[in-house]
Amino acid sequence: MLNIESLENKNPMTQTIKKLDKNLINQIAAGEVVERPSSVVKELLENSLDAKSSQITIDLQNGGIDLIRITDNGIGVDKEDFPLLLEKHATSKISSVEELENTLTMGFRGEALASISSVSKFTFKSKPKDGQHAHQIDQNGEISICSLNQGTQVEIKDLFYNVPARREYLKTPNTEYNQILKLLLGYFIAYPKVSFVLNHNSKQIFSFRSEEFQDRVAKVLGGKFTDKSIPVFYEGSNLKLSGIVSKPEFCVSKKPEQLLIVNNRPLKPDVFSIAVKNGYGSLIFPTQKPQFILNVEIKAQDVDMNIHPRKLEARFKYQSILFATILKSIRQALQKVSLVKNVEIQKPSLDSFLSHSPAGKSEGSSVQRPSLQGGSYNPRPQGSIGPRFQGMSSYMPTNQRQSLMGDYSPSSNSQSAGLNLDQVNTQGALENSSQNQDLDLSSFQNSLRYLGQLSNSYLLFESKDGLTIIDQHAAHEKVKYFEIRNKLKSVQKHTQKLLTPLEIDMSIPKIAILNDAKPVFEKLGFDYDIKQNKVLLTQVPANLVKINPEKLILELIDDFLNADTKNLIELEDIAINYAACRGAIKFGQSMQPLEVQSLLKSLDELKEEKYSCPHGRPSTIGISHDELEKLFLRKK
Repeated sequence: MLNIESLENKNPMTQTIKKLDKNLINQIAAGEVVERPSSVVKELLENSLDAKSSQITIDLQNGGIDLIRITDNGIGVDKEDFPLLLEKHATSKISSVEELENTLTMGFRGEALASISSVSKFTFKSKPKDGQHAHQIDQNGEISICSLNQGTQVEIKDLFYNVPARREYLKTPNTEYNQILKLLLGYFIAYPKVSFVLNHNSKQIFSFRSEEFQDRVAKVLGGKFTDKSIPVFYEGSNLKLSGIVSKPEFCVSKKPEQLLIVNNRPLKPDVFSIAVKNGYGSLIFPTQKPQFILNVEIKAQDVDMNIHPRKLEARFKYQSILFATILKSIRQALQKVSLVKNVEIQKPSLDSFLSHSPAGKSEGSSVQRPSLQGGSYNPRPQGSIGPRFQGMSSYMPTNQRQSLMGDYSPSSNSQSAGLNLDQVNTQGALENSSQNQDLDLSSFQNSLRYLGQLSNSYLLFESKDGLTIIDQHAAHEKVKYFEIRNKLKSVQKHTQKLLTPLEIDMSIPKIAILNDAKPVFEKLGFDYDIKQNKVLLTQVPANLVKINPEKLILELIDDFLNADTKNLIELEDIAINYAACRGAIKFGQSMQPLEVQSLLKSLDELKEEKYSCPHGRPSTIGISHDELEKLFLRKK
């Protein structure tokens, strides 16, 4: 506990100014440079790239908390330079202000190794091309001969082992690992001619050989990213712009893939993402965001990288010109290609042919729907109270009901000349109070009389208090939510094997989600194998078999990414929400009275849970008689 009295009694004039020792200075500086394992990976990786390496291997243990080892085949460091390796502000990259203003190297401050070595168990090994021996130096500055091929290897063990307060602030190994993946993604793309190998917990995660830009992007972000993108190019005397941007149909509303590379350095897009979006104009909705990778080559003196300790941002001398150039280049690129959206016609699944046989259905029979254009319609069979129809025991989509509903036509006896009001019971389900006094009015089946469907989206009912409106999709989504959740608790899995395994290209972050949340995916009914950036999908949940398998798993991964959580229970709930939403009756889909009755029955089983969808939006609203009378100015 802080002793305030002791602080007040201490005479500040008795405190002497002291010069901090070298190690303490480095630890304080490490607070700016070394924030977490990804910060260490960034600094060491940039050193390897500055050393003109063509092969870089990154080894991690426990998300980089226990081990970070980066090995390259670069130019190496001479033994004579070893004593200065751990000195702060010692660097081989610049020696004057003029060189600072014109530097194109990734690093130039000369403080990374000193800071990192002060908060870890540090070993640096290197052998230059013409060197007779390799040498190493540890965090204590001791130099010795070691074994190593040409290049450099830096090993960091037990990050923040000597700064417990900093170590406590680290997240879980899984979170730290994903931060490293997110960082590496930009470097993998920015340096397609460099071979990269990533190993985590002694398992190879990725291996990229030297290749062309387009091929590297396809491997990192998936082939669909490049297929749905168009090239961008501009070249002037002081500026060169190249890269790819997504077609309008591939723009997204959340978490777009956006990368700005300036002189081979990955940076946050910041204000330039606005320039890209403005280039699309009215081709996309305001809520949509383009996906892009833009590579800017600019004179070193026209960009200042020395404004952030970790060099995550840059200041441009002619920012407005760069902004306008990006906007104009995007617009010109979009004008050069056809933007007609390609619609993929999906083959009907085997399930749609085998679910229900149309046997017993007479040729030419059809289910007629309520119409106000002509004829009459009574949604209740003769003598019934409320919409208690005899029919399906559970809701069934329209395209699966032929054999069960083929002979049912609610308006088969209707007249063709106008709406016959005599046949419509306008008093409602509760017109006879003596008959209905024992009914449970919290039950939809007992308290609502079905009137019809509005815009194939809203179900209209007459109730004791006035008008009740149910959002058919939101209501059925809640029914499906509990249905799926209960099925997941059972031992038996409801799955569907794919006739032919489906190979899908995926980006690194999406692969990481598939690895992290595999127990959730398996519980839902998915089965797949992962090889580098390809997923071999072999099985899907049976209740979602009608959805394109690739679209199904990619959309579910996007939901996981947008949720920004690694908790398996939370991910499972997100997955149930997804499956319920996709499996529910759609907004704009026609429903038959029997289907409405079945939906009401299912909702009644949910009791108080039936009034909202799984996301919390209301599924049912009511307009009282009083409100209706006020709207028609019958009551003040």
